[in-house]
Amino acid sequence: MQTGAMTMKSRMTVTEALKERELLKKRITKKIGQLGREAGTDGAFAERRSARFDASQTGRKQAQSAVSGNIGHGAVSDGTSAHCGAHLDAALQQIQALILRYDSICSAVARSNGETWLDTSRGYMTVSEAVALRSRLNDKETADTAFEQLLTNHLESILKKQKVFSKHGQNPSGRRPALKGNVVILQNPSAGRGSAGQEKGSRADAGQLKPPQPILSAQELSKLRSLTERIQESREELLLELDTKLALSNAATWIEV
Repeated sequence: MQTGAMTMKSRMTVTEALKERELLKKRITKKIGQLGREAGTDGAFAERRSARFDASQTGRKQAQSAVSGNIGHGAVSDGTSAHCGAHLDAALQQIQALILRYDSICSAVARSNGETWLDTSRGYMTVSEAVALRSRLNDKETADTAFEQLLTNHLESILKKQKVFSKHGQNPSGRRPALKGNVVILQNPSAGRGSAGQEKGSRADAGQLKPPQPILSAQELSKLRSLTERIQESREELLLELDTKLALSNAATWIEV
């Protein structure tokens, strides 16, 4: 903690520092949200505080509402305005102190992460590098660079389309493809004036048309499915490894804040 020119540092593990940093973030956000009350911009709150202030001034008359310098919807006395100003100033000082503490923790953690090494399946790397790699692998944080997840999603999409093609040909709706003979008749009415035998023959030929074969064979589909599963498993195993080793490292590494 920092007070004036004196700097008092506390020793803690990285795990403890990260927990404190998370709590600080919540406290800072909450206190910033309460600044409206400290400044008296919350009318109902200002009126209640004004009543409490006036009631505490025993033996004195209620002060007149200030013509200028009042903030809020309610009538706030001069004394209450000074009271609000003092509270606002104190709140701002608290917020600034919390922000300094937050920044000092971030700096200490970042410095430690750059100096601490891990032995992973991807080789030796600093904690900073491991954190960056984990963030990239985690599609919840960086969806545009989670390449393994993007790749497996695309491969799974291909497999689904191949399954549809295998069942219905290249017509995903499952409907029977339109016969070419019908198209010719619509486009050229005179083509239907041929002999009955020719028409019967063309229909028989059309009935023998087979749907297109799938783009990939069953063996190729099996290989693609296996590849997709291996990529996904490899990603999940690496994420688990990084999570475990980072947690162990953070619990065993000490820093001064």
